[in-house]
Amino acid sequence: MASYQEKLDRILKVLSDRTGIINPTQGSLAYQLAQSIAYENFLLETKIEEKTKSSSIMYATGSDLDNIGEGFFGIERLKSKRHFISESMRALKIYVTGGRTFGNINNNDDIILPEGTLISGQVGQLQVKFRTNKTITLPYNYTEAYLSADLVQGPDDTIPTNILTTHNFLGYSDYVNKSLVINNIVPIATGRTEESDEDYRYRIKNALKAFNQASYEGIYQTVREVPGVSDAIIKPNSSGGGTFTVYVQGITPVTGDDVISDVMLALSQNAVSPWVNFSVSKPNYIGIQVSIKLYIKDSSTLTSNVATISYITNIVASYINNFYGNTFYFDDILKMINNSSEEILDSSYVAIKLYRGTDIFREAELIDLTEDPHPAIYIDDIEKIILEPISDQIVISIGD
Repeated sequence: MASYQEKLDRILKVLSDRTGIINPTQGSLAYQLAQSIAYENFLLETKIEEKTKSSSIMYATGSDLDNIGEGFFGIERLKSKRHFISESMRALKIYVTGGRTFGNINNNDDIILPEGTLISGQVGQLQVKFRTNKTITLPYNYTEAYLSADLVQGPDDTIPTNILTTHNFLGYSDYVNKSLVINNIVPIATGRTEESDEDYRYRIKNALKAFNQASYEGIYQTVREVPGVSDAIIKPNSSGGGTFTVYVQGITPVTGDDVISDVMLALSQNAVSPWVNFSVSKPNYIGIQVSIKLYIKDSSTLTSNVATISYITNIVASYINNFYGNTFYFDDILKMINNSSEEILDSSYVAIKLYRGTDIFREAELIDLTEDPHPAIYIDDIEKIILEPISDQIVISIGD
């Protein structure tokens, strides 16, 4: 845009060329007229330029950027979202240590955990509080369960593992010993702050590259950028040319439904052209249930040491839930157990049961240990192994 002085000089030249008024002096009527026209023209062009900038992707901010994203590209700014935990995520675990059941700490009865129970912890200097959003029954013969809860106080940033370790529930017989334990066994990353102008602008620009992103590389990059995603397996041409099936593994043992929804939204906005179709799915799951016998130096020592039993249970659960690879060797679990305590002489499997299928339904399969004393299972790239959250998931017997 021309400066005010450039506009004034141009108008004075026009006056000279068309009226014969040459070099009017400052303060003269002709000069004042030229000044007025130049100034008003300068103001008008300035307003037009500012409006154009505010309507462009490069310079727009706030509601102007929202209008561009929604009006021209159909992309809405990501609103702030508070953290939440669903049962399907298997993230917030309530349990009893030492191989005991919920009934063992409540006169052999179920425990009723009411909606509104507060679960809290500390992240740095910040207090974190979640509230359960429904009443749940903890069966008397179970050792653990998973809860759903909503954040009521705390940061929108990721909440690390082992933060939510306190609850205010006292409705069971052994409450004085605090034997009902709770913990977030994985990070909580379901919340976010409202998308900034710069991040929103970046997504709008990416919409212009949708054709280039309708490829294996583009889809993988888009999926991996979604909060809560740990990995993705992409099957191109799964239902013919121009189709993709995306298997999403979350940061929790079982991928949450919310993560699947966020991935579908990201793909629909950033990585799909009109002739590309996609579907998003959780992995197929291989649930594992094991019964293990320990051979120890002094059974009275280990049976009274519930912390050791709890530790063994946790390392087995952590190994299974975080395993990534093509072949799972069950002997590796026994090696970890044998190395976990000097009291343990050896360990062996009493029973191994597998559950194959989806997160909703899995068929059971019992491994015959008499035919295969050192079993291993192959894991397809769209499968994920998890520890089954059932009452007798890890049964530890003591043998001399």
